Amino acid sequence: MDIKDCPKFIVSDRDGIYGEWLGTFLKDCYDITLYRTPPGMPNCNAFIERWNRSVREELLDHRIVFGERDLRSLLKEYVEYFNQNRPHQSLDQDSPCKKHGKIDFDRSKIRRERLVDGLIVDYSIAA
Repeated sequence: MDIKDCPKFIVSDRDGIYGEWLGTFLKDCYDITLYRTPPGMPNCNAFIERWNRSVREELLDHRIVFGERDLRSLLKEYVEYFNQNRPHQSLDQDSPCKKHGKIDFDRSKIRRERLVDGLIVDYSIAA
């Protein structure tokens, strides 16, 4: 990931695993500002908690050891998959970047594709 691809800020909860060092490290090394959610307000960070859970369950819980470069590459590919192809319950099983009408599954051929170095299998309608 290039420095130009880095976010300008990151929102985190007040979990002790982050400590004070994280904000200093992000600011000094990457010019990223760390914002913390208010104490005792877990719903302030619900969207990122769901994202973290998805990444952990779908990408990291496979007990495979990744190098930093591999992990960055896989995470970049996962972000693309998450936004382009992954069904989201809140979007009626559609993806954020795809908005299409109803599909006649009886007449369509289903295409199977392995993504994120084979960790995820995606099914889509063949063109």
